[in-house]
Amino acid sequence: MNTPKMPLLLLLLRGEESFHRKSLMKIQVLLGMDSELDAVYSKNPSPVSNWEIERLKLRSFVDNTMRCISSVEAIHQLTRNIATLAVSNYVSQLVNSSVEFLDDGVSKMFRDGVISLDSVLKARFLADKFINEPSLLGLLHFSYDMKLAVYLPLAFPILMPVASSILAVVKRLIYDTQKQ
Repeated sequence: MNTPKMPLLLLLLRGEESFHRKSLMKIQVLLGMDSELDAVYSKNPSPVSNWEIERLKLRSFVDNTMRCISSVEAIHQLTRNIATLAVSNYVSQLVNSSVEFLDDGVSKMFRDGVISLDSVLKARFLADKFINEPSLLGLLHFSYDMKLAVYLPLAFPILMPVASSILAVVKRLIYDTQKQ
């Protein structure tokens, strides 16, 4: 007898079919596979149909492609806007490999109509690797003027009240010593 108060673990251990079906439906909603089919289509009796798997592949393909493209554009803008940035050979090889894998995956998609997740996932992995490379910011050199321009707006509002308080205390001490 199913009651709402039955513990979740007990439902899992007993293998309640309705519980598994409801759980699978909730997971499908979270994964974006909850769209309804038109009346002309039929759904297989399997819990996850082929079109849902293809939709997940396409969604993953698009997400990974967009993330990779944005990483490549970010590194391009970084090197274009900061003239003192030195990019190592390792980072440039990562960028080139990522672009090659991405181009391969996208061209397979347009040419053959086949979603090549392997190529796009490799491109995304390499893009994440080069965008988080510590050598990019480690080689960045800030001149004294640049450091002053960054730190002065941060330090001035803090140091001004401290300096005025110290000045007030010193004036008070001088006044008290002269009065005695």
